[in-house]
Amino acid sequence: MATAGSGDVLTGVIAALLARHNNFDMFKLAVFVHGLAGDMAADKYGQTSLRAKDIIEFLPNAFGEIKKMEKVIQNEYKYFLEHLYGKNK
Repeated sequence: MATAGSGDVLTGVIAALLARHNNFDMFKLAVFVHGLAGDMAADKYGQTSLRAKDIIEFLPNAFGEIKKMEKVIQNEYKYFLEHLYGKNK
């Protein structure tokens, strides 16, 4: 991820998320998504040939994975609450 332009990609992701939600957690989410997209790109192209545009290519995939994680977490949280407080709460 230490490649020319990768910091610019991260800055763009941060700006896009902050534009939607002005919240400090967006910084953490941006770093996570950026890293995940970088890992996905590195799996396809290799670490030594990784370029910033490769990270950009995998941003939609990374956000898709976040959405899947969000659904799993919500389902687990719902399951937890149902068993903690009963199904009608």
